[in-house]
Amino acid sequence: NTYHNALAILTLGVVVVLALFYFFPDIVISVFAGRQIPQSASILFFLGIATSLLAFANLNLLYKISKTRPRKKDITFFFIFLVVGISLLFIFNNSLLEFSLAFVTASALFLWGSIVFINPPNS
Repeated sequence: NTYHNALAILTLGVVVVLALFYFFPDIVISVFAGRQIPQSASILFFLGIATSLLAFANLNLLYKISKTRPRKKDITFFFIFLVVGISLLFIFNNSLLEFSLAFVTASALFLWGSIVFINPPNS
């Protein structure tokens, strides 16, 4: 099945990148920024988790959209999760760590929504 193959490839890539982010955050930051940024290195793993959750949610959504046209209810749920995510990021922005944890939370909610609420009509 194409979905399972994509899921396996995505999972493998996520595990490798998260391992790099966890064990070598300073090196990753210095490669891309050209200098050491301790604040960025401390949140890199959290940002990697959040982005990974979004990647899994996007895979779910693209697969479901490819199978059937989304219903109005599905589109409504999509916008609700979008507004909740934006609200979390807007409210929790006092520090980089707080923002990163809000991003993880918003991404997890979006992934959960892509699994639970946004379903093809015949599933």
